[in-house]
Amino acid sequence: MTDKKVKVIADGPYQVTGGVALDLLRYITNHKGYSVDYDRMKKYPERETYFLCRCGDSKNKPYCDGAHKQVGFVGTETASHAAYDDMAKCIEGKLMDLMDAEELCSVARFCDTKSGTWNLIETAEKIVLTGVYFQEEELGAATYDAHTNTTDFIAVSRIPGSYHGTGDIFASTVLAGLMNDFSLNEATRIAVRFTANSIMTTYLAGTDHRFGVNFEANIPGLLKELELV
Repeated sequence: MTDKKVKVIADGPYQVTGGVALDLLRYITNHKGYSVDYDRMKKYPERETYFLCRCGDSKNKPYCDGAHKQVGFVGTETASHAAYDDMAKCIEGKLMDLMDAEELCSVARFCDTKSGTWNLIETAEKIVLTGVYFQEEELGAATYDAHTNTTDFIAVSRIPGSYHGTGDIFASTVLAGLMNDFSLNEATRIAVRFTANSIMTTYLAGTDHRFGVNFEANIPGLLKELELV
């Protein structure tokens, strides 16, 4: 199998090679309209190479049917090559600032949640940053608590792959720790371990990572860490 690549054909389609999976997804929202997950609506047949429509006029979307030639599609690049710092605007917060380049957003709405991220930057007194690492082989979270003026960082060994639903699991576990009188640092450490253990359980079982992680198997250990049993 060749390397996975996407090539932009001049005034034509995207050429995809390497057997890249192609799915049609839709956003799943909760009762408040917040994006919480993806739902696979259709899985397209696996192909080593295929061409995706870029002109918008194909009658066989998402695949190219040559319509770009009939409509005279011009695919001249218009995106900016400006540095991120030059594109982004700075939103100042109580504890940290947020750099936001809206034109790079895919509008998936997972970080937005009705402008929640932006509001939190301006008002939050406790902050948890996920996906933090200082070495490639690790991944973890960092915290800052304005009330105690303390910071903390916990990392675990990075596990191959990307898994759906881990953000919800992590956030729920942090909240469970706080509601059971653990400090922000302690609650975050518990959440990092629980999330990592759930991912590892899924990884070792070879389960399709798009279906989420097996957190249920690790609940007994979580209850012990929360001192509930």
